[in-house]
Amino acid sequence: MFEYGTKLATAVVATALACVAWGQEPSSTNRFIAPDDTPPAPRTPSKVAPDLRDIDFSSFARIVGQVSGRTLVVGAGVCALINATWDHELTGEQFYQEFVSIAHALGFIVVEQDSVTTISLGKDRKGASACGSYSNRASASESVSARPR
Repeated sequence: MFEYGTKLATAVVATALACVAWGQEPSSTNRFIAPDDTPPAPRTPSKVAPDLRDIDFSSFARIVGQVSGRTLVVGAGVCALINATWDHELTGEQFYQEFVSIAHALGFIVVEQDSVTTISLGKDRKGASACGSYSNRASASESVSARPR
């Protein structure tokens, strides 16, 4: 009987403490969210040295978006295979500018509005059944080409 009473008393005390703690406001010094309830910006490296091998364009856009902090929207039908490397480190903004240059080289239309960039097919590429490819590697015989989808 003594064991049962101890367990019951422990449960009652734990429940009471939980109820008290539930009703308290969190301390402003121990908050993980900023006082204005906006989540902190994700940490990104200050510089990157990309080495991309046989990566599809959508994955390339996702990586650039993470590094640059921009939102990149890839339209339907936009596809390409990217092989690119840089011999020096790039900031997020430089990496984004390289991405835009590659998109233009592939014939895509790039529309920037605030921090959102939309990539779509150019008029000459609509309805095409070929997926492009891009390479800036020294061994590549042709930097921009098309291959069947």
